Amino acid sequence: MQANHHIVETEDVYVAEEAYSRHIYNELIDEVHKQVPEIENYFQALNIVGYSRFTLAQWDTAVIRVCPECIDSRDWLKTLYKYAVIGVPKVGGKGGGSKVEFVHEAKFPNPNFAGDVVVHPALIKQLQLKNGSANDDTPVDFDDEEEKNDDEN
Repeated sequence: MQANHHIVETEDVYVAEEAYSRHIYNELIDEVHKQVPEIENYFQALNIVGYSRFTLAQWDTAVIRVCPECIDSRDWLKTLYKYAVIGVPKVGGKGGGSKVEFVHEAKFPNPNFAGDVVVHPALIKQLQLKNGSANDDTPVDFDDEEEKNDDEN
């Protein structure tokens, strides 16, 4: 441990979260920039949205600020979804509950951007987003292990 103490303290967690978020962001930029040279503009639009959960209308406003000549902001969303930067809320089945589904979890990926869109939690710190949405500041509830275990039974 770099902080020269044996117990993980709150500050250690915050530092690790920021470093991990920066690492994931840099890896995505490195991986995606050859296919999508303007990927940093997509991240800039997410930063302008300002929240980890947003609507298509909020996204459209942010994209226009970054790229006034852009015609279809959904193309940007599709790309971000393809690389698991964003996910969409899915209502639970017979067991109830809901979760945020990212492309790697979807059996048949076909995101519906008509509702809310959610930024992957690993990127929230690097993009300096507030948890929740501009419409409702309730923190985003990501899928947890308990829900996974319920679905398996």
